[in-house]
Amino acid sequence: MPVSDAVRYLSLSPTTIRRLTGELHAVRVDGRWRLRVSDLEEWIARRRSVEQMPAEPVSYPGCEMSLHPYLDVQNVFLDAPQTDAEQLIRAAFRRARIVLAEGPGPAGAETANERICRSVLEREALSSTAFHPDVAYPHPKDEGRRLLGANQMLVIRALRPVEFHDAYEHRPRIAFILLTQSVSVQLLWEARLSYLVHKEELVRRLLEAGSAEDALELFTGSRDQSGS
Repeated sequence: MPVSDAVRYLSLSPTTIRRLTGELHAVRVDGRWRLRVSDLEEWIARRRSVEQMPAEPVSYPGCEMSLHPYLDVQNVFLDAPQTDAEQLIRAAFRRARIVLAEGPGPAGAETANERICRSVLEREALSSTAFHPDVAYPHPKDEGRRLLGANQMLVIRALRPVEFHDAYEHRPRIAFILLTQSVSVQLLWEARLSYLVHKEELVRRLLEAGSAEDALELFTGSRDQSGS
């Protein structure tokens, strides 16, 4: 994520974020600092430890929220054959059922789904959203958010590792496309998903799920069946 997102995530100033680039394991991509959610969470945990506050389980905004209300079995795509992020995302949007803030548009014009997809790809081109070796979190830019009629999520499991052109060379098989109407909700979702992913159970269960229904069941309940 860029510094601007880290500012919202940690509630720190841009100057402080830049001063902490070493502690946060930030990397420069095309001259700009990029950070991973997992590194921010580890930094939070270290801070809590220093302050003698409970660090297990890590408690931060979104870690106990349920994602199930934002999922639709028809937006869970298993065993996608694509091995490139752009192709994977485009294929998902061609099949997805997305709640829109407006109609699909006139015949022959770019549809709302296509515009949202384009926004997600433009955001991905800025920096990879493969914040974890096994998981990516593609999401739209602000212009794409304005086309959404509700917060919703697409879940993709690829057959093989997918090239996300990540600076850390992460090639995840799982992607959560976060279609949120605001950055604040997106960050809460990233926090919850990262919390689940770090327990490793979510990744394993998704890779083993036999159907879209089985995958959706992993998110049933107030704590998404994480075992927490």
